[in-house]
Amino acid sequence: MKKLLLILLILSTALLGPLCYYVGAADPAEAQQGMLDLSESDLFSSVVAFSGEWDFYWDQLLKPDEISQGQQSGSFYFPSSWNKYVVDGRQLPGSGVATYHLIFSSPESGVLGIKIPKVRTAYNLYINETLVASAGQLGTSRDSMVPQYLPQIAFFDVHQGQNQITLQVANFYMSSGGMLSPIEIGNSNLILQAREKELAFSLFLFGALLIMGFYHLALFFFRKKDLAALYFGLFCVMIALRTSMVGASYFYSLFQNIDFMIARKFQSLLFYLSPPLILLFLERVLPVHFHQKIIHLTKAMGVIYALVILVIPPQIFTAVNTIFQLYCFFLILYMLTRFIIVLKNSDTNDNLLIIFGGSMFLFTSFLDIVSLSVVANSPWWPPILKVIFQNETNSSMGQLVFVLSYSLVLAKKYSDSLTKKTEMATELSRINSNLDELVNERTRDLWLSKQKIEEQKLALEKLSLRDPLTGLWNRRQYNESIQTEWQRCLRHRHPISLIFIDVDYFKNYNDSYGHLAGDRCLYLIAQILDGSLGRSTDMAFRYGGEEFVILLPESAKEEALKTANMLLLEIEAEAIPHCQSLVKNCVTVSMGVSCTIPSPETSADQLIQDADTALYQAKENGRNQVQYVG
Repeated sequence: MKKLLLILLILSTALLGPLCYYVGAADPAEAQQGMLDLSESDLFSSVVAFSGEWDFYWDQLLKPDEISQGQQSGSFYFPSSWNKYVVDGRQLPGSGVATYHLIFSSPESGVLGIKIPKVRTAYNLYINETLVASAGQLGTSRDSMVPQYLPQIAFFDVHQGQNQITLQVANFYMSSGGMLSPIEIGNSNLILQAREKELAFSLFLFGALLIMGFYHLALFFFRKKDLAALYFGLFCVMIALRTSMVGASYFYSLFQNIDFMIARKFQSLLFYLSPPLILLFLERVLPVHFHQKIIHLTKAMGVIYALVILVIPPQIFTAVNTIFQLYCFFLILYMLTRFIIVLKNSDTNDNLLIIFGGSMFLFTSFLDIVSLSVVANSPWWPPILKVIFQNETNSSMGQLVFVLSYSLVLAKKYSDSLTKKTEMATELSRINSNLDELVNERTRDLWLSKQKIEEQKLALEKLSLRDPLTGLWNRRQYNESIQTEWQRCLRHRHPISLIFIDVDYFKNYNDSYGHLAGDRCLYLIAQILDGSLGRSTDMAFRYGGEEFVILLPESAKEEALKTANMLLLEIEAEAIPHCQSLVKNCVTVSMGVSCTIPSPETSADQLIQDADTALYQAKENGRNQVQYVG
């Protein structure tokens, strides 16, 4: 357990270390009414995040020399999406153009660096009168603008005293416009180093997750039944690709000319397909604890949203994205409750590692979802929380911890497998040393088992042909015997007779009067029939219910009638009580006898039909008698 706690501590440090780096990356500076006084700051030896109240000009694309001619719409908190701004009594829409303007004072002149995050969705940024950076092409309509995501850094000259920043923004492709992360300005080397560290860390996350994803996909390739490896591998690859498109966003730096619509749809597709994959993975490694209805619902929502983004523009599906984000909140809470249940019912360290890694991933996913909401950009948030929630790679770091946790589980399973393999090899060596004795013992056991099986087979075959109540042969045996004896008598031209017996009024016979029960009655009759057989070829059968058949091969009519009348008297003489009988106060039977010499033109079926006809005549004539048809 101590080793496990040490591992968890290391993993926690791996997660919290990058967060601490981002928290201390830049000092926040709050502007008021479009003015930011940095004359007493160490601007040239540090990095400052410019936030606070910037002057805002709605529906105007103003250059620095045109600011004085523009009509200011107000001073609003920045960075944030302009959807939250209220101008002339109405809340602004996501689509439109605007200009942000800020005057800041510098303690001295010199060269500074500026770090510009992603802007929605095209911009020109001026420092004083100089165009420092731009992305996409500005326009006043969807057709005239070209959107582009391009986080970048630039260097510019600043004057001692007042300087101005002018940011022109156009957005007709996203549901909200503006900028969600602050512009950072400061020492050129520090700006460059921050960008390099951010890129290095993002590349590290991307590479680590991609390698682990391909590793688990390779595991699935060699073990097709291990669907957990497939789900986890795909999930790692998707998170790795998403990592390349957020944070430092080097994906957009590498592919600057990629179509904005395609890139946004692809990034959203990665988001929508991730929850079903992680839920399917957890169901495999922590079985029994997840409800199938929730899994099916999550898969359905992921597929539906994935199909939706393929056919609708980004400004629409980013608006309906809130529904899926709320469902993701529900999934996070649901999976956490499942983890608690597993912890209560599990005593293995493997599950503890998986739950720890999964919890870290769920926590960082929560941070990422909140960072996409309007709450994360509110001015009343503390600076530390702002920086944490503005970091788009939180879930990637959480996924890395998850990967490390699950890798430890796999390593432990591999180690246990090698240990078991070694033990099996030792046992095999011991067995080989006594192989001859073992073979002889196994051969003897197999021979005894075979003998026992043969005996059981014969017993079962006998039981399958016997009636369990009376002990007589059953109808199945009758069907086989009649055909055999018929063919034998046909071959030798010998007669064959059949007696069909039915107990009189047996259906009304029960034990409500304290007499013998029906099953006991049938048993006694069967004993009389079985004891009356004189030759080895004669056979008595329970034909069904209260009906019996006596087969008399090589017996002529007279002998068959004699046997039938004798049985009739014996059964009556037994005086089995039957108070409901309409013939006597004891059990009686009716019999039908048939006899024939088999020929190629006749069949055994005719023999039983004739006996049945004779039985019917016996019942019609008053029962308790023998009739013959042949």
